[in-house]
Amino acid sequence: MAKRYLQGEFGPRDSVAYAMAVCLPPKVERVLEYEALARAGDVDGVHDMRVATKRLREAARVFRCAWGRKRSARYLEHLERLNDALGAGRELDVLAEQLQALMERCEDLSQPLQPLLEHVLERRREADGQLTRALDEALPCLREDFDHLLQERPAKRARVWEMPVGKLGRREVSRRAKAAFALEEKAVAPEAVAELHRMRIAIKRLKYALEVFLPALGKRAAAAYQSISDLQELMGLVHDTDVLMGVLREHSGGLLAPDAAQCALALAAADRADLHAQMLALLAKIHRKKYPRILKKL
Repeated sequence: MAKRYLQGEFGPRDSVAYAMAVCLPPKVERVLEYEALARAGDVDGVHDMRVATKRLREAARVFRCAWGRKRSARYLEHLERLNDALGAGRELDVLAEQLQALMERCEDLSQPLQPLLEHVLERRREADGQLTRALDEALPCLREDFDHLLQERPAKRARVWEMPVGKLGRREVSRRAKAAFALEEKAVAPEAVAELHRMRIAIKRLKYALEVFLPALGKRAAAAYQSISDLQELMGLVHDTDVLMGVLREHSGGLLAPDAAQCALALAAADRADLHAQMLALLAKIHRKKYPRILKKL
């Protein structure tokens, strides 16, 4: 369950204004908790700050109707830049871990993959500098940005601030569920890399919306949450493998000898096939439980 991610409590009849005041400030503090680790380049610290940043961003997005797109964009600019910088570093960390795992699994790849690993680690060091600049720019502004958002109440949006948060939650989760599962038919084909990536992002947005609104949505949404979370995790692993395979192809004949590239690609392809099969099995379970239908009709 998402309980440890729920900062504070609110019920379906509480106002949107109350829910925002309960939900958003603790998520800001959660991002700031990881500053020291992120500045030190700690792999887990960067990952944890990235996850906390995404949770904060998506929570702000589900409440965007309370401020409007222009006002939201103005105050969330620092958050978006921070998210981009954290993402760049995290993607390189994952790629380095994948290459190291391949080297450990196959002794014949230990030396051939070393130049590519060093290239990735050099890019990671460059990303550290970009992340430091993003931290310097964004972190001092986060509390102030969200203070302003919570204090500003555009008169023409007063009804949204006073709306029961359960109503907004049902609307947002339903909208995101429809968007995510509309992509499924094309995304599940083994070769549908781009389509699966789009569905993965849509499922992630659905997951984060559920986390925000679970206190106001009841048992049916809570029952669906864990499966949606597990699906997003599996889709992420498939996507990471797709990225790895793309990098191996890109550097075949350059940093990586063609025969070594083919060996590594074969291992990665086998991993992807296994992860893809697990994903399909979980999707089948999700449909047996009728979670897409439940979430679309909350």
